[in-house]
Amino acid sequence: PPLRTIADGIRDLQASGWPPVAVFMYDEVWEVVAAIWPFAEALLGGAVVLEPSFTAFRLSHEKSQENNKYVGTNFGLPHRDYTYAETADAEGAPRLLSVWIPLNDITLDNGCMYVVPKEFDFNFDRDHVHEHKQVITHGAVKNLSFLHFALNGIRALPSSAGCINAWQSNLIHWGSNCSRRGRDDPRASLAFVFRLANSAPDPECPPLRREEIRDISVRRRLHFITRALVYFKHWYNIPEHVKHMLAPYQQPNEGPKHPNKDQVCKGFSK
Repeated sequence: PPLRTIADGIRDLQASGWPPVAVFMYDEVWEVVAAIWPFAEALLGGAVVLEPSFTAFRLSHEKSQENNKYVGTNFGLPHRDYTYAETADAEGAPRLLSVWIPLNDITLDNGCMYVVPKEFDFNFDRDHVHEHKQVITHGAVKNLSFLHFALNGIRALPSSAGCINAWQSNLIHWGSNCSRRGRDDPRASLAFVFRLANSAPDPECPPLRREEIRDISVRRRLHFITRALVYFKHWYNIPEHVKHMLAPYQQPNEGPKHPNKDQVCKGFSK
């Protein structure tokens, strides 16, 4: 599907007061998921499932200037999504893959992604040390922060729209703010985590199989959107009207049994 269409859809959702992840109500986004599925299987070397923690972003230069923790912001501090033990098998082969897809051209000005390659991450596979998960320590002296990785090993990932960026899910990464020079076309992107189907998922957050994404009900889409907002809430503040709209869908079997898609999509557009 045309990625610019999805980016424009996220823009319109934000303008109407809805979070970017609400774009997962629409079929075009699920077509992207279907298109990248074989890529994830090729990289991980087997059948995969999709973790239910997918999300979407669209940055705002103006809101970042206000230091506003708005939904859709970049996750701006270096972090790992998982530990090494969670992402690798006993032989060290990856079993989780993070995939990040820009919907517009990403430059150093409009919200670039940054990563620390494995060779510059001295704690990449050292789960037993505190600095593995806590890649930044906030000190008590003069409010200083200490990085636990090589600063001169950082790599920027400027990307063209549709370029598939992927890494083992314990890689240190973060997104930068959109600057004044990039504010006319701020970064919009989608993010996913794929898991080898033969690895054990979180029983409270069962993943999606490939055949499931071909016909996801409106109620399940609403549930996944709600879960994604809650999953990443430590990065932003969820608006009260969004909480109210999605409250009935916190559990997969809650909410109206057969919500009308046209009515729901109209609600997201108000």
